[in-house]
Amino acid sequence: HGRLPDGRVYLSMSCFDEWPLAKSIGVERMPSRYVGHLRTTIEVANALVELHGLKIWHVDLNPMNILFRWERNKPVIRLVDFESSYEVARHSTGLFYNPPTTSGYTAPELSRQAPDARSDLFSLAAVLYTMIAGPEWTWAADVGRCIEADPDLTPELRALLLTAVDEEMARPILREILARQPNHPGAHHYRIHNWDYHEPEQALESCRKYTELVPGILRELSDVVDAALTKEKEQRISTARELADRLEAV
Repeated sequence: HGRLPDGRVYLSMSCFDEWPLAKSIGVERMPSRYVGHLRTTIEVANALVELHGLKIWHVDLNPMNILFRWERNKPVIRLVDFESSYEVARHSTGLFYNPPTTSGYTAPELSRQAPDARSDLFSLAAVLYTMIAGPEWTWAADVGRCIEADPDLTPELRALLLTAVDEEMARPILREILARQPNHPGAHHYRIHNWDYHEPEQALESCRKYTELVPGILRELSDVVDAALTKEKEQRISTARELADRLEAV
């Protein structure tokens, strides 16, 4: 944007061929697409390597802010919507910074401190997790619909979960039952909602056993996702290059 010699203001805009990554994420879990999901995530990580080299953190990576298409058997991605981005040169000098972010994909430390590269890695790992597990099992607000569709639940647990969705008094009972069966797939599906939707990072911390949440997922991939979704950023994968390399190894 700018001003022409005659004083008129102009604005240049680009039209991209890609669609939001969210449009490519199916409801059903499809192990046949895991490799494609990995390749897409690696491309995003490579883009973050360049972005972070400029000391800019995106901060709001989610399936709507990653544009995506396949071309010649290779994923083509664009990162968009830098409204919430953090530029070290500007914001570290005291410029006010309180960005809008997307619940479920935002690194937990952002509520109390400035972001860094690890904040974007948390968000990207959450995107990969959504691609693998499907949006119905992660950030969908309609818990009842998830419960009805879940093939892993016993009729008894399904009935109790549906009761808990509608009856506030049933929630402590539900938590107690799931605590006694921590390895039941249903525990991971519904703990991630944290029932009250107020602290998604705590819900993420309780949902770690991806091999049980998504049957068939590789243990190595589970370990990488877990290392990037660690609540304490000091224990998290520290660079986009490290994340890309570990996903390439998988």
